[in-house]
Amino acid sequence: MTPPRVYGLAKACDGIVVLLAPTNQTALAAAAGAAANPASIGSPRVYVVDASRERLAAIFRELATEDLAGEVTVYHGSATHFFRDLPLAPALVLVDDLPESGATLDAKRRGFVPRVESRLILQGRLHERYFLEPQPAVANRYTSVSDVTVDIRREYAEGVRGASGCGPWPYAAPDHTELPRTLPSGKPWPKISIVTPSFNQGAYIEETLLSVLHQNYPNAEHIVVDGGSSDGTLAILERYRDRLAYVVSEPDNGQSHAINKGMARTTGEILTWLNSDDMLAPGALAAVAMAFDTNNADMIAGICRLYRNGKLEAQHITSCADGPLPLEDLLDLDHGWNAGQFFYQPEVMFTRELWLRAGGYVNDWLHYSMDYEMWLRFAEAGARLHVIGRPVAWFRLHDQQKTHITARFQAELVVCRRDFLMQREREHVPVPPAGELRQRLKVTMLNDIGPFYGAGIAHVRMARSLAWAGHEVSLVSILDRSLIGLESPNYRTQEVLDRVVDSKPDLVIVGNLHAANADPLLLKLLAERFPTAVVMHDFWALTGRCAYPGSCEKLFTGCDDTCPTAADYPALPPDKIADAWWKKRFAFGEADGPAILASTPSVAELARTIFAAERHNHTRVPPIGTFQLSFPLDVFRPRDKRMCREVFDLPTDRFIILVGGAIDDPRKGGMAFLNALAALNLPDVLVITLSRKDPSLTFPLEVRQLGQINDQRRVAMVNAAADLVVAPSTEETFGQIFVESAACGTPVLGYPVAGLRGAIRDEVTGQVAVDNNPASLAAAVQSLYMRPQARRDLARWGRLFVENEWSEFSASRRLILALQSIGFEGRLRLARNIRFAPDASALPPFQIVAQPGERWRPYHGFSGMEFAVPQHALKAYRWLYGPSAIAEVFAEEAGLHRFLMAYRNTQDGQRLRLSCNGAEYGTFELSNTGFSAGRLFIANLSLEKGSNLVHMEFSEWERHREDLRPLALIVTDILVEPVATCDQLARQTSAAEMLATAWGGGQA
Repeated sequence: MTPPRVYGLAKACDGIVVLLAPTNQTALAAAAGAAANPASIGSPRVYVVDASRERLAAIFRELATEDLAGEVTVYHGSATHFFRDLPLAPALVLVDDLPESGATLDAKRRGFVPRVESRLILQGRLHERYFLEPQPAVANRYTSVSDVTVDIRREYAEGVRGASGCGPWPYAAPDHTELPRTLPSGKPWPKISIVTPSFNQGAYIEETLLSVLHQNYPNAEHIVVDGGSSDGTLAILERYRDRLAYVVSEPDNGQSHAINKGMARTTGEILTWLNSDDMLAPGALAAVAMAFDTNNADMIAGICRLYRNGKLEAQHITSCADGPLPLEDLLDLDHGWNAGQFFYQPEVMFTRELWLRAGGYVNDWLHYSMDYEMWLRFAEAGARLHVIGRPVAWFRLHDQQKTHITARFQAELVVCRRDFLMQREREHVPVPPAGELRQRLKVTMLNDIGPFYGAGIAHVRMARSLAWAGHEVSLVSILDRSLIGLESPNYRTQEVLDRVVDSKPDLVIVGNLHAANADPLLLKLLAERFPTAVVMHDFWALTGRCAYPGSCEKLFTGCDDTCPTAADYPALPPDKIADAWWKKRFAFGEADGPAILASTPSVAELARTIFAAERHNHTRVPPIGTFQLSFPLDVFRPRDKRMCREVFDLPTDRFIILVGGAIDDPRKGGMAFLNALAALNLPDVLVITLSRKDPSLTFPLEVRQLGQINDQRRVAMVNAAADLVVAPSTEETFGQIFVESAACGTPVLGYPVAGLRGAIRDEVTGQVAVDNNPASLAAAVQSLYMRPQARRDLARWGRLFVENEWSEFSASRRLILALQSIGFEGRLRLARNIRFAPDASALPPFQIVAQPGERWRPYHGFSGMEFAVPQHALKAYRWLYGPSAIAEVFAEEAGLHRFLMAYRNTQDGQRLRLSCNGAEYGTFELSNTGFSAGRLFIANLSLEKGSNLVHMEFSEWERHREDLRPLALIVTDILVEPVATCDQLARQTSAAEMLATAWGGGQA
């Protein structure tokens, strides 16, 4: 390269210039060109790198002769050494002679431009090391200078966050997973244009730029319109100019003018502006594009996270319903816009078509409220809004904001609204709310057995989403889980009512009650006192006793003693079924009865149909709304598949299908699906289950039963370990497993039944079979089995969709909207501002109405309650673990008691060594009963009044590969009675019948 060419390049370059092994003429030309550019970053900015000390000395002498040595820092070593010692970001690299292959790649490493003072100090130290200090007699190709470059490297570490690729947002992107090539519809990812108006925001604008650059989005257009900043903004913009679509810096007429200038240059299908002190949230662009693709909307709004001094203060989401943007609410400044019902501007993106339909401009004369005036025109133009429950923007609160002085922007809002109404020759008369509005509610959540099983888990998740939004939540459970399966739980309806009344709620939300065999009139008693909503996790509220009626249509005409499934869970004596059905109809049908919340529109429609058909028998059709279940997406998230398989000892080279639900429950459809899948004979398929293990079951293909797992994080890991998740149930109100699995990045499959359609988004989170035939579901599995790329696309789309639609933020907002839809808004008087705390709030413990009776309770070595197994006549039970377990039993008086334990044993040679309160009572042999036969173990023990510890040691226990617990014995119940009482009972015929019914008959 000729010296004139080098001179021109160096003069035109404002940043650092690196010369690799240059000739003397090249070095002189570069130094002269750098000195001739007065707008550069300052001297010294030319670096001469050479592995020959002699050439460096010659270059330095010639530069000194021409009075150009002050422009240059020399470095002795190779290009590789240079970029290891000095994390500089060169704007220009010139190579005359580069002996090292590939060294130019090092020049592209991430670096920075040090301060002038730092560069001068470095220059002096390097030249001192090379030219003034004694050197070895034999010159090498590198002089160690790492000790004198520490200050530069420290400045880099302190000033360039995210250099490791792991820093905080926006300096490092948290998710590097590439998006699928298209959206689920097959359309390409739309171009999204972001306009950033800027003026003297140098303290913030780099983070704004990085928040767009690190979106990992394939089709973004970022336009920056600067008003002629004088605070260092231009240097930052110059650094990123080649990664921006357009940059201009010139005087303008303010923010609105800058926005209009930028919008005129946009070419995207989706538009927004992002102020230079705000940021996009991680993954915002992909989430918004997905939301537009999966919803019929002109505007997408998400969560805006509010920061002050780098600390998250709150998270805001609009309380507007999906659908038309409500113009009347916008015009109601006091109770709508100023009350926080709507948006922080950066959380909203909109289509170009809507922008043009509403005029294609923001109002130039507005200084503060240009976005509000634009929303008014959007609403007037019929804009349709969809809200997603994930962060879209980070809004920084600081004293330099225009809106920091509230009085100024609120005054402009009033003028803006007045002008809008005058131009349209209309008036707006706001309707003030009756009474003072509440910022938070006291909510009591009532259910049967607390946070256990699907409905209990959903109930607690709903509570957490409300608590996160700032509401005060109380949790009341009728039963302790240890009481499940008892014939007569020890509680009265009045006790439940009293416990709820004690919590002084503004709102009562009732979940499942059937495990507690609750009197339906409890619902009426609650609703008479408080606004009460009953959540339909299943169909129990509509039937005489059952949770899922299947093909039975008695719920329409009246459930009675001819119920075909009276003995199934939740069991109810046939002569009580008609009474329960009428009580529920009465409770819901009265004017002061409870409302109903359904988890899907189809369930809500069924409830409306049933009550409307019986309107002549009751005062009303109860208010029925649709809410949304909540999912903790920090727990259910994508994880490394190989790692998750190793945790559960699952093979890494198999195609694993997780089948949801009890595999032997006909309603869950597991066995029918397995038979259809086995007929395809797909190689390398392994099926895993999370339901209760049953060693007696036989399967048509390889199935590994992992057993019940209560820890939600481990459940999430099982979901992430699978290639597909299939839930072949033919009757559900909602399939939580589908959302949980999609959140973990695992595609899902199910039948096209009403309760599941809302949980699966076809070709987005998974696939819906063409009909309810198991062969169709197996065919859908084979379709994805053969297409690994389709599974990867569904995994990425599915996670995006779940973040948008199923987060805890979405659930809380949808619940508030549902309460409004059922007429509770006036009774609750809740403000329209939905704000979440920085982190989820801890929930209080459950208040349990019916505590375990003074009989016994697990003390050590017991499992939690396991589900009943009707096909083995096995009610709810616990495992006792080897080598020992301890039960705490209670006696009203001291003396000799008979200890009765109903058990089932699957171990040959099982021996039980029994002691109580330290006294040994002998060793007993327990025969192998298998799962289907029950026995009764009886022993006489001397008990003290009150608590006693019964210690049981076992000779045998088993650890299955799928279940690593040391399983020794199944226990369904334990009783202790004074010997005299037991002898009296034994003389009665009914006593033997009672024992046979409860425990399966027989003795050890």
